Amino acid sequence: MSQFGNRGEWIGNSENIRCAVCDQSLSRMRDDARHLHYETHIDENARRLHYEAQFQGADMRQPVFQPQPQIDPRHTQAFASTSRYSSPFSSMGQASDQFWTLSRAVHTRPPSNYTPNLIPILRRALNRSHSKGATQRAALCHEDLCHISGEFFDSGWGCGYRNFLMACSSLYEQQVIPQYVSLLEQDRGPGVRNLQYWLEKAWSEGFDLVGAEQLRRRLVGTRKWIGAAELYTAFTYRGIPARLIDFPQSGNDPEVVTRWVANYFFPPRTTGNAFTALTSVSPIVQTDKPPLILQHQGHSRTIVGIELNRMGVPNLLIFDPGRKIPDGLRAQALSTLPTMQPTSSKSEGNKLKRPQNYEDADYMSVLRVFRVNLNNLRKRDKYQILAFTLEPPLSNEERNARKIVHSEKVV
Repeated sequence: MSQFGNRGEWIGNSENIRCAVCDQSLSRMRDDARHLHYETHIDENARRLHYEAQFQGADMRQPVFQPQPQIDPRHTQAFASTSRYSSPFSSMGQASDQFWTLSRAVHTRPPSNYTPNLIPILRRALNRSHSKGATQRAALCHEDLCHISGEFFDSGWGCGYRNFLMACSSLYEQQVIPQYVSLLEQDRGPGVRNLQYWLEKAWSEGFDLVGAEQLRRRLVGTRKWIGAAELYTAFTYRGIPARLIDFPQSGNDPEVVTRWVANYFFPPRTTGNAFTALTSVSPIVQTDKPPLILQHQGHSRTIVGIELNRMGVPNLLIFDPGRKIPDGLRAQALSTLPTMQPTSSKSEGNKLKRPQNYEDADYMSVLRVFRVNLNNLRKRDKYQILAFTLEPPLSNEERNARKIVHSEKVV
């Protein structure tokens, strides 16, 4: 009988072996698991140095804010590690690393972590809230993006990659600059592992050399955390214009962030500002704007809109890759897809929960999934936003001018 359990734990007698760094018992671990445990400590230290360098090297590189990852204690050390050690889960990650957009619904079902058609449901919920007097005004981004949550293989480190994929799902479907599709598809399309490949290619061509050094110039196949600066590099390397905006003191005044977001969705007119403009348009506005990626220390999320409540206080509307969409809500979103008909197959999408009518019966539950209020924003003292300008693709000269990452500061 093997002396290892199903999880690779030692089940026989053993000496009391403890980690020299954290004093955790390693007695029940195999040699490869102990190796991975120590690799985790090494990479945690590397990430700490990477984060600190953003502030110490502020005169060399902008933006200076690139958060340090936080490891969810519910995940094991193995899954949170950024080690180069080849684990049994790497093949699982590659098998699960798919990209899907709404235009593919006729031919393929969305992966289990993709939920399209949430923006129309959110819009109906906002209209219902407005009719009840709870919402003054709101604006939403382009409606064809997908919510994309993390999977088992990228637990604890994948939020930046998933926000990247959410942005890509919108950029694929928008019609303002159709050339973006070919730019995203060339030499490997979007994916978690493919984004790592994009970044290594960008570094090899001289993009963001400081960030490349901080990440040891190796990303493919690792669990290394990335932030908005890396996403800026990836998109500009592919020729897609983007902007980085820093809010270095936003924890004291989170409305500096919401004001900027309001101006993004409602450009100020010749008089007044975006908040006053909200009072002179249709109460719930559907725009063609791409979503925004919101970065703070330890996590990143995707902003899909903004709402003013009955008191005129703003709420951000956010797709969080770390949050699973409720089953009933996802079922309603999928129910409008042409291929989402129940069959005898066990493939994803067939065993759906019964759709719920969130438009009328439970609109507040929809809004609670996506609202982020000012109190929540005050929990962080710095924010950064990655925005897409929907301008023509960058020329080679424009791409080269963006090899050094710069950001705009808003205070």
